[in-house]
Amino acid sequence: WSNLRLSVTAQAETITVFGRIRSPFQWHGNHAFIDAFSLVEAPVATLADFPAQVNGNSVNVGWQGVQGTQIDQIPGGAYQLFFDLEFKVGEDGEWQPWLTGQESGESLFTATQANVAHHIRVRARSEQVPGGPGAWPNHRFPGEWSAPRAVTFTDTPPQQHTVFLPNIQN
Repeated sequence: WSNLRLSVTAQAETITVFGRIRSPFQWHGNHAFIDAFSLVEAPVATLADFPAQVNGNSVNVGWQGVQGTQIDQIPGGAYQLFFDLEFKVGEDGEWQPWLTGQESGESLFTATQANVAHHIRVRARSEQVPGGPGAWPNHRFPGEWSAPRAVTFTDTPPQQHTVFLPNIQN
């Protein structure tokens, strides 16, 4: 079984869902069953304000969000709101995970380079704790990534130092 998750912004009042099925069996054809489907308003996440330039090499980043009333109203649901945060360095950098599965809060983000914009974004997701009480099937509802916010640091980030110790044998 596969539990697929997708979050998009509606562009119209109607929706068409397509699925491409690839069977690993040569003579069995491509077929599938959808035994549960939920279409709900996705959870939303926002970043708290932080400065665009920091005299230093770290900044406090805060985030919060809302789960949405449609998810709260699922019978038997025990959905919790979690947040994932990513960052990239420079406009063309690759998005990298920073924090995963967090509650609302804040954390200290430390630069990886000086004088280069670091972009940060957040996404909310609602899901039930595996093995706990709740609705079945355990649908997971991801939100969309927030608009990235950029911050540039003036100071060089802390460097990792290698410490060499002598090997003393008796």
